[in-house]
Amino acid sequence: MRTMRKQNTRLLLIKYLLSTQAGFSLIESLVAVVVVAILLAAIVPMVVLSTASRVQARRVDLATQAARSYVDGVRAGVINIIDPVASFPYIDDASTWVGTSRSQYFQSVPAPTNATVAALNALPGIKIDTNGDGFSVDDPQDLVIQPMRSGAPDGNNLDSQGFYMAVRVYRADAFLADTATPPNLTGIRAGVSLQTGNNETDCPNGSRVFTSSNGSLTCPLVVMKVDVYPTDSTLDQIKGRL
Repeated sequence: MRTMRKQNTRLLLIKYLLSTQAGFSLIESLVAVVVVAILLAAIVPMVVLSTASRVQARRVDLATQAARSYVDGVRAGVINIIDPVASFPYIDDASTWVGTSRSQYFQSVPAPTNATVAALNALPGIKIDTNGDGFSVDDPQDLVIQPMRSGAPDGNNLDSQGFYMAVRVYRADAFLADTATPPNLTGIRAGVSLQTGNNETDCPNGSRVFTSSNGSLTCPLVVMKVDVYPTDSTLDQIKGRL
């Protein structure tokens, strides 16, 4: 009896395995592939967006730290932008600001161009190495600072009177440089036209953290405006600047 049951069980198993209904059908397999593809199509963009946003957030954070450090250096007298070089082009005449809100100061100062970028080389601290491997215009994490100030080009009375100051922080890979150590900025990368960051239309992703791309090469990551007061200035001197 047991032998017959075993034989019947084997026959049923063989019959099942030979049946055309055994396992997944071709249609079922295709449906599974389609479902997996749909899931991947839904998940991958979010992963890419999250990664790009984290990279951009880190870059903006580094740019903010660089801008603050540069401003602190100017205030402490370590960095001189009062009379750096005769050809320093990033000066805005405060006399034209009458009736202008503070948020609009320095909007007329153009971004660096091929004709003016060389003036940045004469300023200390404008090339920022963020990852400790040396400044390079081929490193998307490194930064370049464009400092601006108010007052006359020769810097008369700014030591005692003080001045307004602004900085724009750009990605280093928007620039060109020579092979010196450290490298000197020689121009703007082909196809890139640096913007001031004043126009939201021109810089929709300038310093936005939430972005699906790797960020904009043309727009500043950070724009910072401050007052620089001399430590020995009097109230009348400060009022004269205002």
